[in-house]
Amino acid sequence: LCRLAGIPSRVVTGYSTGDYNPFSGLYEVSLDDAHAWVEIYLEGIGWVTREPTPDFSLPNSGTGSGSLWIFGDFLSWMGSRLSSLFPPSLRSAAKTGVRSLISAASAFISNFAYSARQAPWFPILLLSLLLSLPLLLHIRKRRRPKAFSAESVGGAVAVMRTFLVDLESLGLKREPCQTLGEFLAGLYSLAPHLDLSEELLLFERERYGLKPASSEALEKMRRRLDAGLDLLRPRLKGRRRLKKISSKIR
Repeated sequence: LCRLAGIPSRVVTGYSTGDYNPFSGLYEVSLDDAHAWVEIYLEGIGWVTREPTPDFSLPNSGTGSGSLWIFGDFLSWMGSRLSSLFPPSLRSAAKTGVRSLISAASAFISNFAYSARQAPWFPILLLSLLLSLPLLLHIRKRRRPKAFSAESVGGAVAVMRTFLVDLESLGLKREPCQTLGEFLAGLYSLAPHLDLSEELLLFERERYGLKPASSEALEKMRRRLDAGLDLLRPRLKGRRRLKKISSKIR
């Protein structure tokens, strides 16, 4: 284009200055720094370098910021090293995204400043909303129901826990991966006539629905669980005897 316009020009190939290493005080040049630029000839001046590549600028040719501010140089150096690990297309996309975010932030600040000038009450309203947000969160937290604690309730949860402890003393322990419903359903193989669905429902209502059972329902639950223990106890003892006999035979 310069030659078409009658300006003497030439293409120059070489390397850019590379990345400045704040520890050695030198610029590190690699194959990724290969570059091409243009020189034009001006009367009375000579050949002048011009950079036609968009968004390309050479680093400063200084020797760093000094030992007092070497941390900033170190961050810049680390950023350039980390960016070299990614392909150029990804680096270009990241730069575009960062520029877009910066542009959006500057536009937001400009619009906010304009709105503040046009409507002085707007910043006051926004500040009031921001200050009231922690108060609203605190009120919501106080209204939230407290977590259920089985130790603080002597109802269906405590009765069911006692039943499970008694079963464990007889050698029947619930596995960690089992739900209570699955565990109670497994008792049917030992006692087909044992139905604990009502007791399970009372437990789940109190444990998960925070609905305590009435005293009459609790008394009925205790009686049925005690009857279930009486029904299971001889069967579990017989199973333990069979295990002992089989272990002796082996």
